Amino acid sequence: MAKKESKKSKRLLKKARKESKDNAERNRILATIGFALIAIGSIAVYSVMNEEVVPLSEKCVTHTGLLTHEHTTIEIYINDNPRAIPNDVGIPNEECMRPVHTHDSSGVLHIEMVDKDDVATLESFFDIWRTWEVDRGVPVDLRTEPYFSAEGLIWQGEEYLVDETHELVVTVYEYQNGEWDSGTVTQEYGDLILGGNFAPDGSGNTDTRITIEYKEK
Repeated sequence: MAKKESKKSKRLLKKARKESKDNAERNRILATIGFALIAIGSIAVYSVMNEEVVPLSEKCVTHTGLLTHEHTTIEIYINDNPRAIPNDVGIPNEECMRPVHTHDSSGVLHIEMVDKDDVATLESFFDIWRTWEVDRGVPVDLRTEPYFSAEGLIWQGEEYLVDETHELVVTVYEYQNGEWDSGTVTQEYGDLILGGNFAPDGSGNTDTRITIEYKEK
């Protein structure tokens, strides 16, 4: 009986060793596949993370192939004095328009997007404006070079900063039933997303208007 048990034990041991070997080989193969997948995934993630992001100030659009075509109005006031937004901001030449641009000095922005991942914000418009002045060769002493953030405005080299006596207020108004509402103050500043369209009443107004006011408290 002991001899039979010994033979049985040897068979079980041999089987266990074979299974262990098979498991080790299977684990090695799975580990190799796993490492390969991780490597591929890392490369994909690296590629996505390092994909060049082209700012709106360097992109060109035309009136064709647009995903969206929206409009809003921007008004800028510094100490109660309105500041003009030039015509053709964002149009460096006849062959190119930036995704956010103007066609006249009314303050109406044309927002024409072709890439689904692009977002037009107030800051992107100011960036387009500054780049446009360089592209168009505006003399340095005539450039507006506007900068805008929660800390204040820079306009033609002058700083208008928020402090104990002055504030920067950004208000979004909506045009409904032939009149503007009382507006909503936003704290988004440069991150405020631009959008809207012309009002359907034929007034020529856009249905949204954004005012940027630097003023005394």
